[in-house]
Amino acid sequence: VPCAHASSKSHRLRWARSSMTLVRNRPPLQSEAFVPLALGSVRPRGWLLSQCRIQADGLTGHLETAWPDLGPNNMWLGGATEGWERGPYYLDGLVPLAYVLDDPVLKARTSRWIESILTMQDASGWIGPVQAPGRQPYDQWPVFIVMKALTQYQEATGDDRVIPFLTRFCAYLRDTLDDRPLRDWGMHRWADGVLSLHWLYNRTGDEWLLDVAGRLALQGYDWRRHFEDFRYKCKTPRECCVLQTHVVNNAMAVKTGGVWWRQSGDAGDRASVYRTLDMLDTYHGQA
Repeated sequence: VPCAHASSKSHRLRWARSSMTLVRNRPPLQSEAFVPLALGSVRPRGWLLSQCRIQADGLTGHLETAWPDLGPNNMWLGGATEGWERGPYYLDGLVPLAYVLDDPVLKARTSRWIESILTMQDASGWIGPVQAPGRQPYDQWPVFIVMKALTQYQEATGDDRVIPFLTRFCAYLRDTLDDRPLRDWGMHRWADGVLSLHWLYNRTGDEWLLDVAGRLALQGYDWRRHFEDFRYKCKTPRECCVLQTHVVNNAMAVKTGGVWWRQSGDAGDRASVYRTLDMLDTYHGQA
């Protein structure tokens, strides 16, 4: 694997350690074409390093002081204000930036969020605020983002608290999805939850995790059919904008067929990725 710092002995040692712990898909998941390196195994140089530093020194590095929703009173930090997706989304970008740059300030900021979240699991396995302001209770969607941030953090740090923590939440899903099925945003972004379930299964081998992933797929919006019979071939009037036409939902849907193919093994799921891209390019383009 090409490495930007291949001439650095210390980096070669870091890469060697991480390469020995590469995690591949366990059967029955499909074998991957490429195995991801753990976060932090490769460091940016040149132009990419400059762009990352601009991000760290700019809005990302100062977002908590610039945006009150992400300040110390955020519910994910134990406060009383915004407690839905904004904190988790911020963390999902902050974690990789902090560890790719090996930046002590960003890592300390990351740690404050992570440590708070790791204290926010109740006896049922639920993570975080039960109800964010203006949202329905027990919305799984923001927790799916938290899971993704925590998987990255665990890869970068090896923190042994993360896998049991995530396993308990997945058991919560197993026990509650019948009574509290996916809805709204989580229903349209179910593949993000499956990503972390597969990540966890590859590390624990707990087969019931695949059952939970299957239930997310069954309850989730059918993006494959959405793009096989694509109805949105012209500009959508504002009054007709719904979750299945929401731009972010459609962007996130591009990966859905590929993520689910790992478990389904259905060639149609894999091919649906290309159909999705074709429909979006043909009828919407960059707009």
